[in-house]
Amino acid sequence: MSKAKKTAEALAAGERVRSVRKAKGLSLAALSDLTGGVLSGSRIGNYEQGTRELDIAAARLIGRVTGAHPAYLMALLSDEEHRFLQALQTPTIEAKKPDRPFRVVASPTVEPPRKRSSRTSPY
Repeated sequence: MSKAKKTAEALAAGERVRSVRKAKGLSLAALSDLTGGVLSGSRIGNYEQGTRELDIAAARLIGRVTGAHPAYLMALLSDEEHRFLQALQTPTIEAKKPDRPFRVVASPTVEPPRKRSSRTSPY
């Protein structure tokens, strides 16, 4: 495919895929291995060069492996929106394990409800 036929969306998505891959320190082959071989290294390279448009399924798979949001990879989110979404997903406080395990305590005995006097008329 010539450079004239590469769409701006495909080029933007390719830049995002490349930047996320390089930020994780992955080669094309390593990213392909992380996808379980579903996406070959040459296919990922085609996404990065803009010769092939990134589809939703591939964006979800690459996002799952790299931790990037699929909409960010498809250039639908800005960098700031992506950082915001990642901050929401990052746990800020780790759950603390209890020092001792919980005890099972018998429930308190419950008294049956009292019978109410009837308010019927004596007639």
